[in-house]
Amino acid sequence: QALIDAARAEAETTHFESDAWTSDVALCLMLVALLERAAPRAAVEGAIKRLAQLPEASPLVADTLRAALGRRNDEGLATSGYVLHTLEGAVWLLVASPSLEAMLVRGVNLGGDADTLGAVAGALAGAHWGASAIPPRWLGALEGRSELVALADQLYHQAQ
Repeated sequence: QALIDAARAEAETTHFESDAWTSDVALCLMLVALLERAAPRAAVEGAIKRLAQLPEASPLVADTLRAALGRRNDEGLATSGYVLHTLEGAVWLLVASPSLEAMLVRGVNLGGDADTLGAVAGALAGAHWGASAIPPRWLGALEGRSELVALADQLYHQAQ
């Protein structure tokens, strides 16, 4: 429950709509499941089940997650940056991609609000595949890499 409360509070600092905070809760639930080595589809299904137990949660988020699981390709995928569009795209990319690199390259090349989709997809990809899956050629060009790694380590240890 603490994770759910924290995710909701974080989302509500800027977005009070139930679609927004429910999407944030779903994302956090999926991230935890992926970090605990759940398969992508199982992580999404687990989030759907947990959202069903939250009476104030937006039902559109669970519907969006189900749509992502049922999607066969990116045809008609909205990439506007609206929270439900971003969530559907990121989740579909997660379950449809064979690797972190394939997921992120495909995601940012879908167009629209590519940086938002890339950020959410990147979080899911990192939780699923881990830092070792990041292509070395990407890391070589990353400015401030050691500082970012140190911050990520601090965040991870504080969350324990």
